[in-house]
Amino acid sequence: MPDFDARAGAETILSTSSSLLVRTVHDLDKLVFKRIADVLDPHGLSQTQALFIIYLGYNTDEAVYQSKLEKAFGLSNPTVTASIRSLVKKGVIYREQDKHDGRFFQLFLTDYGKTLYAPCIEAFQKADELFGELLSPEEVETFRHLLQKLLQR
Repeated sequence: MPDFDARAGAETILSTSSSLLVRTVHDLDKLVFKRIADVLDPHGLSQTQALFIIYLGYNTDEAVYQSKLEKAFGLSNPTVTASIRSLVKKGVIYREQDKHDGRFFQLFLTDYGKTLYAPCIEAFQKADELFGELLSPEEVETFRHLLQKLLQR
């Protein structure tokens, strides 16, 4: 990485041709999430809502509560609450009071929500395809390894 010149700092950081790694990661993030949004936008879903639909659709054999979603995706209680409320309002999920502890509500996909499971999976698969289009299988595996290494910090 080249030495950082504080006098040209803002110009360097704002430049799309910047050599700063964080800028490259940000640009990649935007590209990937545009691919996801292209599939989800027609369904009126956010990326987070799609992840919840996938989680609920995949984990049909266990009780899923809000706290499980918070933990699974590393999201705050208010963020998950807002997404759940939105999904309930859209008729995608419903909440059912726990039979053993009335303070908790189990989450389920509605019939309409079940129809959204496949498009939600497709959204993330299309984003993954971007890497296969641009990188060899070996490069994809190396990239995945490097990302996992960075995330372990």
